[in-house]
Amino acid sequence: AGTPTAPSSSSAAWWRTAHEPLVIRAHATLFTPPGSTPIGIQGGWPAPHRSMETTQLLDLTPGFDRIWSDAFDGGIRRSCAKTERDGVTIHADSLPESVATLDRLYRAQAGEWRNHTPFPDRFLAEAMQRLPDSATVWRAVHAGETIAAQLVLRDQSVGWSWISPNTAEGKRLRAPTLL
Repeated sequence: AGTPTAPSSSSAAWWRTAHEPLVIRAHATLFTPPGSTPIGIQGGWPAPHRSMETTQLLDLTPGFDRIWSDAFDGGIRRSCAKTERDGVTIHADSLPESVATLDRLYRAQAGEWRNHTPFPDRFLAEAMQRLPDSATVWRAVHAGETIAAQLVLRDQSVGWSWISPNTAEGKRLRAPTLL
């Protein structure tokens, strides 16, 4: 049915690059504020060329205690409490050994993901070096071993959970929920 046209001028450069002959796969995540029409639908990209994903935005200004009681339902709070009773602890830092652990977990899990090309070796370590004040590795630790990790990137007002690989033990113990 032909090549669809770009949905807006702001994505035209990406669209051209994505259709170059040597590009095997291209992915763009377009943020649409709550209540707005998703960009892909506005622009008429055909269904085979789009998928909808959701994210959660959480305003942190009320403080942890208020967010914990108001934004998270009882099931999440009980799950986190059980994970903590099971001995899972959370650690956050930017130490090279934490970055290496994140990278190891990421590489172990990335092999299972569909349509994913793993980052080059040293990519995460170099990203952390270039963003020393904007990146933190959060790790869920059980019995002295990291069972889940998460890389959080932040600027003055927004934080993004960028990657969050887990082990089978981490999933069993609900470590991603606690992270």
